[in-house]
Amino acid sequence: PGPSIDGLTAVTEVLAGAATWTLVLDRPVVLAGTVRGPSGAGVDGVRVTALENAGLGAAPSTTTDAGGHYSLMVDKGAPLDLLVEPPASAKLAGARLAVAANAGAVDVALGPGLLVSGVVRSPGATAQPGVRVEALCWSCGSPTPLATSISDTSGAYRIYLPDPGDVIVDGGVGD
Repeated sequence: PGPSIDGLTAVTEVLAGAATWTLVLDRPVVLAGTVRGPSGAGVDGVRVTALENAGLGAAPSTTTDAGGHYSLMVDKGAPLDLLVEPPASAKLAGARLAVAANAGAVDVALGPGLLVSGVVRSPGATAQPGVRVEALCWSCGSPTPLATSISDTSGAYRIYLPDPGDVIVDGGVGD
């Protein structure tokens, strides 16, 4: 429902023949936690995004404070992926965690890492927003991405890798 205080609702019975329906939306719940680096100290300036896997797929985002704390309002009952993107200056690997619905609190520990960034452009040099960029471990022989990013409105992407080994960047272009 947009920036309202109401959120995801489940309809559990069919209302046959009704001319109108009244649905009461569930209030969102708080998801909070602390992002810490290898030393155990909170990390300032980390972008934390909750990618909801239900409803319309909302993606509320915030940035950690000086103590590494974050707090987001998410839809009640929605499982999500928590995307954690540290600033380049932190030299930490990012993380993507699966979070159960109504988890309430999720602390994240980040290890040392490497930032890979760039701009996705079309053959005509036009910036391409909304492109999924994946970092794969070529030597691992696994199709599972090490990290994923979505290019922003200017085509820019940022991927935080835990291991700076051989990396292939796939902008999702195919036949």
